[in-house]
Order: sequence, then structure tokens, then C-alpha cells
Amino acid sequence: ARRSLVDEAMGTYPNWSVLLQDAAGVLPADSWLSDMTAAYDGESGTMTMRGWAYTHSGVAEMLEKLDSLEQLEEIQCRTSNAVDYEGQDAVQFQVESELLTAPPFVTDVEDGE
Repeated sequence: ARRSLVDEAMGTYPNWSVLLQDAAGVLPADSWLSDMTAAYDGESGTMTMRGWAYTHSGVAEMLEKLDSLEQLEEIQCRTSNAVDYEGQDAVQFQVESELLTAPPFVTDVEDGE
């Protein structure tokens, strides 16, 4: 009973600090974000990453690493366009994904305690 009260009070929102740290960790050295948004309504959510890389293979590498993150699913590259960025060849990308909820806040308290 106490477990369900705490779970309900704390919710199952994504673990934002871990998600941001993990998302930063998947960026190859030759890429950077220009924008990142995330929204969660208590039941479902989305995350959008926009940025730049110097190669399409850099974008592909990032997508593979994003796929390994536990809090994301349905990862899709919406755009990946070759462009000129300050006189250099670059790739502008937009990636969208769905957010998964975190596990309940209390996981090690047994019912009835």
C-alpha cells in the first residue's frame, strides 16, 4: 500500500538528468546540437534533437548510439541534409524519438511495509 502511494506521488516521469547526460554522450566528436526539446505529459513524450555533423556517417553513428539508450524508442531521423556551414561541407539533421517512462520511484520496498 505504501509503495503504491509513493509511486503515485513521485510518478514515472523520465529521468531527465540521466536522459540529458546519455543524449550528450551519443554525439560523435565532430557533431553538435543547435536545439533539443523534450516534452512529457505524464503518459507519453517526445524528444527532438537538431544539429550539425560533418558527415552523414556521423549522423548514422549517433542514431545507432541513440538506439541503445533505455529511455528512448521509435528513433527516427527526420532530416539529414548536406549543406554548407561557414564554408565547410556539413550535414544538418533532425532526430525525433519517443520517451519511455522511468521505473517507479520506489522499487525495493515490499508491499505491507
